[in-house]
Amino acid sequence: MPLKVVVELQIHAVTCPGVFLPEKDDIFLNISILGQQKETGCLPAIFPLLFHEKMRFEKVFHKAVDPAELAQSLENHTTRFELIQLTHSVGDILAVFEENTRQFLFPEPKLTPAYPGVDREVLMKTVNGFRGIAPKVEFSTRTTIKEKSNDYQKKTLAAKPHIRRSDSNPKKSTREKGPNKSFHSPTKSSISRSPSPCARRCVNELNKDIQQQPGRLNLV
Repeated sequence: MPLKVVVELQIHAVTCPGVFLPEKDDIFLNISILGQQKETGCLPAIFPLLFHEKMRFEKVFHKAVDPAELAQSLENHTTRFELIQLTHSVGDILAVFEENTRQFLFPEPKLTPAYPGVDREVLMKTVNGFRGIAPKVEFSTRTTIKEKSNDYQKKTLAAKPHIRRSDSNPKKSTREKGPNKSFHSPTKSSISRSPSPCARRCVNELNKDIQQQPGRLNLV
C-alpha cells in the first residue's frame, strides 16, 4: 500500500544575537516541506523573533511501498526555510536554509530518530547585504509514516452497501414477480388470441346450420 508522511513542525524562534536590522518592516518565515508552502505570522524586525507556531505538512507517496523506497523519495524533495522582510511588495529574503527532506526529517543515519520531537536548530545562510552573523532557527519536528490501507478498506466497505441497495431495486423485484402472475391472469398475448364477438357470432350461426342440415336432408 502507499505510504503517507505527516510532518508536525513547531517553530519556536529565530535568533541572531547582536544583529540590528536597518529596516524596521515586519519579518516572517516562509517554509516549504513535501511540496507544501506555509508562512508564519509577521513580527517586528527585532531579534529574537519568537514565533511559537505549529504547522502540519503531509504527502502520500503512491509509488513507495517500503521504507527504502520512501527514503529515496524523500531525498528527491527539498525542505526550505526563508526569512523574509516586507520591505517591498513581494518581500526581501534575508536568509535561507535548504536541505533534502530525508536529512531534515531524519538527521541520524536511520529512518526513525532516536528521540522523536526533540528540539532542533539549523543555521541559515545569509544573502548579500545582510550584516552580522547568520540567523538560527529553533524548532521541533515530529514525523509519522503510515500506510493508506485503512483508508482504502473504508472506501471499499462504503461502496458495498450501495451495490446491495441496487440489487434490491423495487422496480426489479416487480419485474421478477410478473411471470408468477401470468399463471393466474391472462397475458396480453392470450387476450389478443381470444375470438372477437363477430367471430363468435359467425361460429354460432355455422353450428346452427350444421344442426339443421340433417333435418333438411330428411325433408327431401
